[in-house]
Parts: sequence; C-alpha cells; structure tokens
Amino acid sequence: MPRSNQLSEAVRRRIIDLHSSGNGYKRISKELSVHRSTIRKIIYKWRKFRTVSTLPRSGRPRKNAPEGRCAAQKEVEKEPPLSTVYEGYGHTAA
Repeated sequence: MPRSNQLSEAVRRRIIDLHSSGNGYKRISKELSVHRSTIRKIIYKWRKFRTVSTLPRSGRPRKNAPEGRCAAQKEVEKEPPLSTVYEGYGHTAA
C-alpha cells in the first residue's frame, strides 16, 4: 500500500522541538493540528532512532517497479488483441 498523508520533516522537527521545550502531546496536537497518536509515534521514533526522517519499512519489495510496468504497458500496446490471436488458431472470440 502506498504511503499517504505523511508529515513533512519540518513539521516532525517542530514536534520534537515543542516536546523538548516541555510541551505535552495535547498542546502540540492543538498547536499543529496533528492527531495526538501521531505526535506520540513521532516522539517515540525520535527517542528510539534519533531521526525524524522516513525510515525504510520491512516487507517484500514490489515485484514490478513503476518503470517495468510502463515498459510492460508499451509491449501490450504493440501486440494485437488476444481475440485476433485466438481466431487465428481456429478459436472464436467470445
């Protein structure tokens, strides 16, 4: 699944700065209009990894990269429709 609605690194840094200056999750949430659970996760990640950047996630990489899908689409567009191929072998198109 694609990542969506990511906070910018600047906003994440701002969250860390506000928390370091003694503000709580609720106050930071109201000031930046970001959900409290998001604030908590960003602060947790900062404490654990000392970074606010997006880290790589676990899981199998996509089988076909966007470049490969584009090339595959071009190949499909070059070939005649499958119904034509089937008719050539004595089959009728449905």
